[in-house]
Amino acid sequence: MENEKGLGLQVDIANFIDFIKSSFNATLENIYEIQELSEKVLSEISKNEKAIHDDAEKALKDFLNTSRKSREEFRNVMENSFKQLEDIFKKG
Repeated sequence: MENEKGLGLQVDIANFIDFIKSSFNATLENIYEIQELSEKVLSEISKNEKAIHDDAEKALKDFLNTSRKSREEFRNVMENSFKQLEDIFKKG
């Protein structure tokens, strides 16, 4: 009887981890869309705005590149963390 309860809990945990991952990925995709739209708008403004100097345009490009890189790093960290969490509960 104990094994059946343990197995049920393991399945529930696996389902919960899947739910968390799905929710996280959906949220992250929405964040990506917002940031990409912001990048497009800022890029268009910088192209069309005569008052923006080269230094400001470079700073904007650096900001956008850093933002993209940070998003990917965060996603990778979270994916690795989810993988570790899944591995822990699969062993249990």
